[in-house]
Amino acid sequence: MYKHLQVADLFIHRNFVSIAMIISQKILDLPRSPGHELYTMVVEHLQLVEYDYFDLEYINKDGLHCWLDHSKAINKQINISKRFLYSFVVKFYTPHPNLLEDELTRYLFALQIKIDLRSGRLQCSESTAALLAAFIVQGKK
Repeated sequence: MYKHLQVADLFIHRNFVSIAMIISQKILDLPRSPGHELYTMVVEHLQLVEYDYFDLEYINKDGLHCWLDHSKAINKQINISKRFLYSFVVKFYTPHPNLLEDELTRYLFALQIKIDLRSGRLQCSESTAALLAAFIVQGKK
């Protein structure tokens, strides 16, 4: 179903932005517009109900992870001469994941934890990592 959280390749054209949705392999065009329109489009495309936990992230020219600024135009946030990959990632972790209602939200949280553990972005003890891995495996059933 959903393979990973990298959701969009972004191509800047003269009057619009083309977004290649990686998950569904669709290309959507969006006029040069504020970041919140891109975010809303991705959330609607994913049909995500509990979207407040997530946001779009990109790596800037200095190699730093940056959040999409919802109030700024997309073309003002990135180097328009390059192709940018936005990742749809967890921005806020809930202290009570058992209260997440939507199956897709739970899946995306589990996937984010799995990616962060594998990349070393999430640091924890071996026993905690084993417990998290067990939860992820259980969630696949």
